[in-house]
Amino acid sequence: MNRDRTSKSTTPGMAWIRHTCRVLRRVGHWPRWVQVLCVLTVVLAGAAVWLVVTRPSNPAVEHRSQLRVQGFSSADERADDRVGHTASAVFYGPPVDDMLKLVSAPGLRLMAYEPDESVKRRIAVDGPGRLETVAVGDFTDDCRLTIDRIHDPVGIWINQTSEQARAVRNGDLQAFRFAVVCGPG
Repeated sequence: MNRDRTSKSTTPGMAWIRHTCRVLRRVGHWPRWVQVLCVLTVVLAGAAVWLVVTRPSNPAVEHRSQLRVQGFSSADERADDRVGHTASAVFYGPPVDDMLKLVSAPGLRLMAYEPDESVKRRIAVDGPGRLETVAVGDFTDDCRLTIDRIHDPVGIWINQTSEQARAVRNGDLQAFRFAVVCGPG
């Protein structure tokens, strides 16, 4: 193939390659340690960019962001990737009888949680505790949702006001923790 050496490509990629080749031709006059340092810098920068670009997203965060609870506001959103993919949020609003009717999200199959008899006996004696599981659900992928009613928000709902905490304890306001977990476990 006979190409004219004077023809120049107009694509930005080719211009960048030509510029890089010119710089590399000049590098031959630099001391060897500077050349090695330059190559290492370019390789490490490329690896850092590759890691950032190819980092997998957290599907639990995506599911949490798609959750809708009619008449409730969202607060205290968290995510964690250290042990699997997890994400949670607190939803608060007026007292309701059936939370399941208010929750929607794409691909979510939700059902009421029914504790076994031993748990029911413990609740009858000790009360529900700080959290009470009211519903569980599955998404179409490998993710699950748990909805817990918050009876005492201390340590669970971090950003609540003192009025909100008092209203939750009195039953004037209901708060629920929605926790999404993806992957095995």
